[in-house]
Amino acid sequence: MKHLTRLAAGVLLSTTMLVPAFADEITLWTMEEQPERMAAQERIADAFEAATGHTVKVVPVTEKDIATRATAAFAAGDLPDVLNHTV
Repeated sequence: MKHLTRLAAGVLLSTTMLVPAFADEITLWTMEEQPERMAAQERIADAFEAATGHTVKVVPVTEKDIATRATAAFAAGDLPDVLNHTV
């Protein structure tokens, strides 16, 4: 869990360099959808918002559905800003 928290924090903090300054909300798709992991990611998102002013919408995505969802989101021009996935 500690490793996940550090990884998610690093991803969100590095995102500030990639997301345009005018973006108020960053969408994060995550396959870490277990309740305790979602809670940890929400805490990280809250800390990120406090530090940067950007809100983070944490969206759980089931691993087996990621390809379908990503394809549909790409076609619709609605990919997430950040995708947390397994290697």
